[in-house]
Amino acid sequence: MAQSTDNVVMHGMKGLIGRMLVFRQKGDKTIVSRRPKRSGIIPPGQKVINDKFQLAAVYAVAAIADAPTRDAYDLVAGPNQSAYNLAIADYFIAPTIHDVDANAYTGAVGSKIRVHATDDFMVKTVKVSITHPDGTLVEEGMAVQEADGPHWIYTATLANASKSGNKVKATATDLPANVTVKEITLP
Repeated sequence: MAQSTDNVVMHGMKGLIGRMLVFRQKGDKTIVSRRPKRSGIIPPGQKVINDKFQLAAVYAVAAIADAPTRDAYDLVAGPNQSAYNLAIADYFIAPTIHDVDANAYTGAVGSKIRVHATDDFMVKTVKVSITHPDGTLVEEGMAVQEADGPHWIYTATLANASKSGNKVKATATDLPANVTVKEITLP
């Protein structure tokens, strides 16, 4: 790829030239490419992608309009990347729940369940629910993030004498409201 540095003619140039070349700016770089060819026919499946991208753009505009959210994205944005672009990328990636560790959960009040959840940007909340094998709810509530970052702790608030066979469900949500659920069954 050809590169030109300190070119006073091309610096800051953007737009279409001669119906062949497109100039655009990305950070401190000027990028030149061929003019895209569009047939006007949208392939199957492309409409779904276009709609999702449109929703991502709506989310990014709202995220950037909120000063604390914009500042959070700005802190993570790398060189030649804007907070807006980072917010769009974040919209497409749901959090990951790596592990739900209920080894310390005894069914007693105060026993703990640990959830390891990560996201490309930030996990906003982790909710934990415990249900009996027949589906009746024992308890549910929000986990608290540990100082190390990716780990969340849920502390039981109700006694559960028959924990065997119970299901523990962890639900992680990120800033754009993407949701990931992981469920385990207690021994």
